[in-house]
Amino acid sequence: MAQNVAAGVAGLFIWPLWFAMDFKDAAGKDTAALQARQNYLATLAAQKACSGEAVRS
Repeated sequence: MAQNVAAGVAGLFIWPLWFAMDFKDAAGKDTAALQARQNYLATLAAQKACSGEAVRS
């Protein structure tokens, strides 16, 4: 009986964690998108011969 009680109590706390798990690798997709954006911006900067300094007006 104690084993069933322990399993029931553990089940109350474990199932919410399953909803927090990342099964679709969202963080990896965000990282890849950020890297692609940085590469695109670096290419644009090279094409426009930007020096990397901010323009002040």
